[in-house]
Amino acid sequence: IPDELIKNNPGFCLYYAWILISAGKLEQAEPYLASAENITTNRLNDKKISSENIDYNKNLLGRIFVAFAWLNSNEEHPERIIEYCEKALKNLKEDNPLWFSWIWFSYGIAYYSAGNIQESNRAFKKAWEYGEKSGNLYLISAIAFRVADNEQQLGHYRSAYKKCSDLLDFMKKIGY
Repeated sequence: IPDELIKNNPGFCLYYAWILISAGKLEQAEPYLASAENITTNRLNDKKISSENIDYNKNLLGRIFVAFAWLNSNEEHPERIIEYCEKALKNLKEDNPLWFSWIWFSYGIAYYSAGNIQESNRAFKKAWEYGEKSGNLYLISAIAFRVADNEQQLGHYRSAYKKCSDLLDFMKKIGY
């Protein structure tokens, strides 16, 4: 698919960039996210936009900011991660637990990268709450691993064990 076609569709840009980020192609992903952000922001600034389109585009912009946070978490830029997480929270509604879980997971990585394990743990636990509601096993597993790692670094071995046990219980509950 030609780049022009992808870059003219912000939703396509978002998901294509997410795939590139997951594949470790961070430099290739950023222009797609930038294009998605620009188009969506322009739509929101259009005085003729309907209230339905405002809600849709704010939600899309929030998800774009989550992807930017995730992109920056792969490069361990805590200040940028937090900035994008805050922007995402301003645009997303809490009724989408998957994206909220990614926000709090990214916060957890930001705090961890900045050396604040306590705050990182708090953010990961909030990510777990939303992640459980979303049912996304990949995300929940990543969160559980991070919480368990934080707990063991703090010397809380029983808590680390419990988080891993909670993950196994959750997997059984959803049929794995």
